[in-house]
Amino acid sequence: MYKYDGLVIYQHHDDEGILEVVESNGVRSLHFGSTAKQSSIDINDPETLQLPYARTMSSWLLFKDSVDKAMVVGLGGGSLTRFLLYHFPECRVRAVEYRDSVVKIARSHFRFAYGFALESYRWRWRELC
Repeated sequence: MYKYDGLVIYQHHDDEGILEVVESNGVRSLHFGSTAKQSSIDINDPETLQLPYARTMSSWLLFKDSVDKAMVVGLGGGSLTRFLLYHFPECRVRAVEYRDSVVKIARSHFRFAYGFALESYRWRWRELC
């Protein structure tokens, strides 16, 4: 099935809604039931940030010589976390994701692997309020 200008290679529903993985021209993207891309990776170059918002979010790195720790709120397909770990292998990254389904999809369809420098856990908004 084609959707969002690409081939839907995976679709899942959880308590929060629909999650879709769409591939087009070697780029795989995560959608939450809309045209907006939550995360994208180039299958042949997964350490390169594909989405403009992800590149903008990492612009603070221009002012840092090294990064020893970082926190990413919203794992998505793991592109920003992967980027940080690739360019700063000594960095300790804490990725926070609300939806268990998103973590599973990051691992199964975006080749996201947990490394020694990554902590990932489920965060519940209602626990903080």
